[in-house]
Amino acid sequence: MKYPGLLVTLLFTISITAFAANTASPTFQQTIQGCLSGSPQNYVLTTHNGTVHMLMGDEQQLGAHVGQEVQLAGRRDLNRDASASSDEGTAHGMRFFRVENILQVQGACRK
Repeated sequence: MKYPGLLVTLLFTISITAFAANTASPTFQQTIQGCLSGSPQNYVLTTHNGTVHMLMGDEQQLGAHVGQEVQLAGRRDLNRDASASSDEGTAHGMRFFRVENILQVQGACRK
């Protein structure tokens, strides 16, 4: 074989790529429901059991429903860690949720 080094490099690259694909956290679309609050770049949804989700998505769409009970469709952002320096000031364990659609608005939040 003329290029054994090239073959080894190619096989190594394929192996690393396959390993990375198998270890990546899958994100499945899901729905969450609760009270939407906050302001631009700081929207949160608090569920009935008190779980708080930091929301990312269309700022205008989210802002239009502040103070309302909503059901959101989207994906948990598994790549964010609330303890990371870029998320300083957020509570440890905060769940990040990328909003793809507002499915339902049920009126004002319950108190």
